[in-house]
Amino acid sequence: MKHSILILFATLLVAASCSETSTDGISGTISGAENLSVYFDKVNPDGTNNSLTQVPASGSGKFNIDLEDPLEEGVYRVRIGAKSAYIIHQPSDIGTNISGSIDDFSTYSYSVSGSPLSEEFRSLMNQYVNKQKTIDDMKTAIKGDLHPLISMEAANTLFKSNPAFLDVHGAVNNKLRASYPNSTFTLRHSEMYTLLQNQIAASQRSTGKFRIGDEAPDIALPDPSGKVRKLSDLRGEVVLIDFWASWCGPCRKDNPKVVKIYKKYKDKGFNIFSVSLDGIHPRRLPAYKTQAEVDKQIQASKDRWVGAIEKDQLEWDNHVSELKHWNSNVTKLYGVSSIPQTFLVDREGKIAALNPRYNLEQVLQEFL
Repeated sequence: MKHSILILFATLLVAASCSETSTDGISGTISGAENLSVYFDKVNPDGTNNSLTQVPASGSGKFNIDLEDPLEEGVYRVRIGAKSAYIIHQPSDIGTNISGSIDDFSTYSYSVSGSPLSEEFRSLMNQYVNKQKTIDDMKTAIKGDLHPLISMEAANTLFKSNPAFLDVHGAVNNKLRASYPNSTFTLRHSEMYTLLQNQIAASQRSTGKFRIGDEAPDIALPDPSGKVRKLSDLRGEVVLIDFWASWCGPCRKDNPKVVKIYKKYKDKGFNIFSVSLDGIHPRRLPAYKTQAEVDKQIQASKDRWVGAIEKDQLEWDNHVSELKHWNSNVTKLYGVSSIPQTFLVDREGKIAALNPRYNLEQVLQEFL
């Protein structure tokens, strides 16, 4: 009898021991993953990933990843082919399980149990994918009270290492340093954030001879009707100085976005001062032997400029040009050597941002 009790006790100890070593296990059933390899990766803040292990899914799509050592707190992913489901792991998580179809990975429609932060991240991203949250909603959420690891992965998923979203990555970095000051993922995120800051600084140095906070030099040039329009007349408004031309493909491609932002904020004190670099290219000017030929080409350039304004529906009033192409004096005044080039000027006439093309709306909102 005593011998039987000892055997039973030993069996229970073994069972308990096995249970304890598998608490960090990752399992699931994914339709569409039958007999495929399931990879388990660690996700780094700089966009790289470390593959930790792989297991085969069964004929019914079931998989089980047994982990010998407890997982460190951080971000992981279950990857099948090119699709991934993300896990935001905490030490308190026990036996994370993922279920759904492989197509659910793209829309964050899979189910997660055993990991509350993973489910919160999945739900947040699902709302964005299904247009229940806008990109501005997501930026607000990421900067807000979300758990730092959810904020980090949401920012990396949506914005990657895009310098245009430096403020979002900066907010995430502050949250990580406050909650995980000595963590490896905080260190790597800080390195990524510093790299973005350096990229922006380099871009600003190449933008021209101005710095943020400098007084914006006045511009006084004729519009298509010959009326002289002055930048200084717009003092009190937030103004985007936009250097462009009808012949500039990237400028024309950006125009619909600029028009949309103008319509959205024009009644809140936003205006645009467009400076066209249409005209005769300096290298072609010597080919014209008489002033009549020059005048004819300038008129043709002016027609293309006016045509582009109408076609792109640039409905603001302040369109000016010297019609001198790169011989324009205002390009030298502002240090412009390529277009599109933009400067955001605040209500006091000072430069608030240099070349805010990708994050114009975000920057604009700070000064209206």
